[in-house]
Amino acid sequence: MNLSTKFLNRKRFYMKMKLLTIKCFLLSVTLLAFGFSRADDTDWPKVISTSNGTQIKVYEPEPESFKGNTLMFRSAISVLSNGSNDPVFGAFWATAKVQTDRDNRTLVINTLDVTSIRIPAIEGQDTIDYIDDALETQFPQSAGPISLDAIVATLNQNQQEIKISNGISNKPPRVMFVTRPTMLVLIDGDPKLQNNKDLKMDMVVNTPFTIIKYSDGQYYLYGQKHWFVSNAATGPYQYTNGQVPPPIQSAGSLIASKQQANNADNVRSSTSPTTIIPDIIVSTVPAELIQSNGEPNFTPIEGTNLLYMSNSDNDIFMDENSQQYFVLISGRWFQTKNLNSDNWVYIAADQLPADFAKIPPGSPKDNVLASVAGTDAAKDAVMDAEIPQTAKVDRNSTTTTVTYD
Repeated sequence: MNLSTKFLNRKRFYMKMKLLTIKCFLLSVTLLAFGFSRADDTDWPKVISTSNGTQIKVYEPEPESFKGNTLMFRSAISVLSNGSNDPVFGAFWATAKVQTDRDNRTLVINTLDVTSIRIPAIEGQDTIDYIDDALETQFPQSAGPISLDAIVATLNQNQQEIKISNGISNKPPRVMFVTRPTMLVLIDGDPKLQNNKDLKMDMVVNTPFTIIKYSDGQYYLYGQKHWFVSNAATGPYQYTNGQVPPPIQSAGSLIASKQQANNADNVRSSTSPTTIIPDIIVSTVPAELIQSNGEPNFTPIEGTNLLYMSNSDNDIFMDENSQQYFVLISGRWFQTKNLNSDNWVYIAADQLPADFAKIPPGSPKDNVLASVAGTDAAKDAVMDAEIPQTAKVDRNSTTTTVTYD
């Protein structure tokens, strides 16, 4: 190969490399531009400034459904009024018509309809309407491109959470009905003893109650400011009438003093022991205690075929049509034919007799309406649960000490 041929080949090689470099540069610029056009998932909250000086912050939407070009979502918001130093928090629900860009994986809101808005700290309807209007007119532009992938991922996560929640066991606990003052003592499985360094005695540690095993082999239970004694941690317990060994009495004083230190509300009650001596029931499995003050007394609920137990602090109902008892325990409904039976059955809130939804607001048992599907109270309860709970903490003056066992 002669010199001129080598020179020509080398020139062609450098030209190819130059073209390749230019192509890579153009590709980099294209990708960079593409990256800037995508939605920034971290660019939340969005700020809306109104003409009267109010500042509204809209936090990242939580999608509830996305079909076609209709996106239904909810968002937390904070509102800082003109002249105020502290924002108030709430939430709004909306239906948006969107335009989707699948190439850039973004969507933009064309129109917004706020279907509901709740800001508990703001009472005036005029102010709420003003915020509602500001959201509908300004949020679509303020939101800008929203990540389509983030919307889809959240929807998938919500669906997964629904599947998980559907798998929660609704097996009824052991429900016990009594007609005289009774204290339910729960132990998580078989009693487990461990030495307490403060009391210098063995205690049952898998229970929130104070159960001490003394050197005489007896178990002492402290409850409602009284001592009870038994041969076994699981009972049966008898009232001691204050006749307990001195170390046990000292333990009671130490427990009372710690309760006073940990909870100021206990100071007043701990100085005046109750004169009511309750019966004691111990359970090593999940259990619930419902009770009445004496024999059950039922009162009809106007406009329904329901009766409620008026001499009980529990929510106990009798449905005249089915002759079944219904009890609301920790937000879940259970039913039985006999209050003293072990045959309790879980019933979903949307499977209750229709009369439960007819309980008049303002009546003695309207508190259960929040747990009856389809009622306004139930819808309000769901919305209230979505409103952020906030607290203001001064970082300069606040300290805390955490002790782990």
